[in-house]
Amino acid sequence: GPDAYWQMHEWLFENIDEFSDETLREAAAEMNLKPDALFAEMDSPEVAEAIEEDAWAGKRLGLRAIPFLFINERRVPRWNLKGRPVLETMVERALAGSAPE
Repeated sequence: GPDAYWQMHEWLFENIDEFSDETLREAAAEMNLKPDALFAEMDSPEVAEAIEEDAWAGKRLGLRAIPFLFINERRVPRWNLKGRPVLETMVERALAGSAPE
């Protein structure tokens, strides 16, 4: 369900450098998911097609790594600016109603 999706989503981003079938199986079990069922679903034609569509969409956009940040259809080229996270700065300024520097 949605909770499992977001748990796995967070885990994938946090563990992208250590990602493997083994670490994914371990994480799934820790999240009370059934690793064999997860891998069977991942091997389904529908999931393979969705992954391929996402990969092609990323290539068309010129994405080489994830995550990528786009605002108003413009790519934000870096995650940190002057030692601060770009997204955090933008959210703070949006909430305050101020324009970016």
